[in-house]
Amino acid sequence: MEQRCAHCGDRYRVTLYDVLFEHRVQQEWQPMRPCSSCAVENTFLLDAIPEDALHQIEEAWGQVVEAARRKGIDLRLGA
Repeated sequence: MEQRCAHCGDRYRVTLYDVLFEHRVQQEWQPMRPCSSCAVENTFLLDAIPEDALHQIEEAWGQVVEAARRKGIDLRLGA
């Protein structure tokens, strides 16, 4: 999904991996965002998207990548 920062007005993409990462580091670090207010705006995603479901997606994707690798395919996600 794409988010707009209410503070600076910039738009940025938020992926499921971003949400998983924020679950992992919420207590330790501040996430990298265009401005300090952007990270605060995404906290609703931590409640809306369960961490265990994101782990299941991450594990399933890893299995897909590994199956493709065994067939000589370098499979990646990204823009």
